[in-house]
Amino acid sequence: MSPQETLIELVKDRRELLQHNRRYLAQGHCKQFRNATKFPVYQMHEVTTSTNNHYLLLNTFEDRAHVYQQNPMFEARAIVETGKGKAAVAVVSAPKAEHGLCVFYFMPHLFSRYRERMGLNIDGIELMRYMFKRNDDFLHHAKYRRKTKDDDSDVMLSCYDGAVFGYRHPQDRNSVVLMTFVANDTMQEGYKSRFNKEYNDEVAERRRELSLLMPNVVLPPLKLRKQ
Repeated sequence: MSPQETLIELVKDRRELLQHNRRYLAQGHCKQFRNATKFPVYQMHEVTTSTNNHYLLLNTFEDRAHVYQQNPMFEARAIVETGKGKAAVAVVSAPKAEHGLCVFYFMPHLFSRYRERMGLNIDGIELMRYMFKRNDDFLHHAKYRRKTKDDDSDVMLSCYDGAVFGYRHPQDRNSVVLMTFVANDTMQEGYKSRFNKEYNDEVAERRRELSLLMPNVVLPPLKLRKQ
């Protein structure tokens, strides 16, 4: 399936996923967070759509008001079986991309490297859950790095646990293939300092945007990295 066909398929599923998620939360699956003392809190579950696509859904509740209102930030990752293991695919809002959307492919090698470099003993869906929960917002931090003046095909994403590297899809520059992961502890000091500053700056900018959207909401402390 081409990147454009993937985008169309995932966008078609989006409405069904939103409806499912509203029903799921209405059944009381977020009640356990009403007495939470630390925010944000996360809730994940799996669902298969009528198109037979399997998804991992992530709900992020920024504060207690969002729990009571059943109004989380919602993200979906399609789970795809490949010959080399499980991959994930996400559609992300990207104002500069064609149609305002971008497709991100999380390849099996990325999850293998994350497991290895984080020293984990989990795999499959459990590993995906762990990675996406700890790095819930790294898709907002994509940077395109230029190999040369005319080549910006390399992609780097700062995330809470380190950095993810990949490249623009050769058939569609609005799609990104994420291939590998480098943990904070294994980065060279110069890179670590730069990535941490970029990450913290972007998290702070996202917080400012949320504050403008929700001026009466007390947001939780920023989840920053040491510089």
